[in-house]
Amino acid sequence: SGSGSATQHLEGITCRATSPSLKEYAHKLYAIEHASFDQVLFIDADNFPVANPTPLFDSRDFRETGAIFFPDFWGHACIHPSRTTPNTEKNPHYPTDMRRERRALCGQSTWPDHAVWRYTDVRWRKEWPVVQEFESGQMVVDKLRHWFPLKLTSFLAGDTFAQYVLYGDKDCFRYAWLMCGADYTLSRDRPAQVGVFEQGRTFARHFVAQRHDGRVYFIHQKKGDDVVPPEQRMLITPKANFVWKDSAAFDYSYCPPDYDFGDVTETEFEIVADPYASFHRKWIRYKQQASQLVSF
Repeated sequence: SGSGSATQHLEGITCRATSPSLKEYAHKLYAIEHASFDQVLFIDADNFPVANPTPLFDSRDFRETGAIFFPDFWGHACIHPSRTTPNTEKNPHYPTDMRRERRALCGQSTWPDHAVWRYTDVRWRKEWPVVQEFESGQMVVDKLRHWFPLKLTSFLAGDTFAQYVLYGDKDCFRYAWLMCGADYTLSRDRPAQVGVFEQGRTFARHFVAQRHDGRVYFIHQKKGDDVVPPEQRMLITPKANFVWKDSAAFDYSYCPPDYDFGDVTETEFEIVADPYASFHRKWIRYKQQASQLVSF
């Protein structure tokens, strides 16, 4: 943030300061809107492409909809109607119809009884692009085609009430596009994870691996660089037929085991050694170099 006219040049890259009046989550939208490109690939600062993302611009999904978003871990499947927990069954802070359901405290914006549906006047429906949250660390957007939903996303990211019920920018994109009735693609590949197994089959995630058409393009939200050697990490990818027992939502939504109702097993996940171990070593080195080059 800072003066809107300030710039900094780093080996051919121009860094422009955003407006100091912007709220925390509005800077991402500002960057997308003010980019010099009509078609924008946005990548978060803690996100790194592990494959050339150029094919995303040429993909059928982008040609048809003009926007490719990627799913977060959490959706309507984070509600498990067949299980109860003692701390919610009689909890007065839970609505009556929620006390007989076990709900992971994630994916709330996809719950059919969430306030945001009424606030945005969007109809809840059992469809993957509607009831799966977005992970906005990467996206491909045609600004000319989707300028209005982008501006509406900016409004929601800065609106006080919207931030009370959504908190952050990621699902502002989803609701803005739904409010406008605009086309978009939510990648059909459920997010993979890289991390370590702790006790038993309990899995500790270090980052999300985002895929499109079966190919990993991005890894995001890296954690544990300095505590866990890359050689100890595993990549787990949910299988296409993975369904939590008795979860009515799983055919159109997803919720991972570390936030939901079970342990990671080979029945539900493909489990392999982390294929990005060499990348992690480079990442650590890049972080060290970047901290010496740039100060904020």
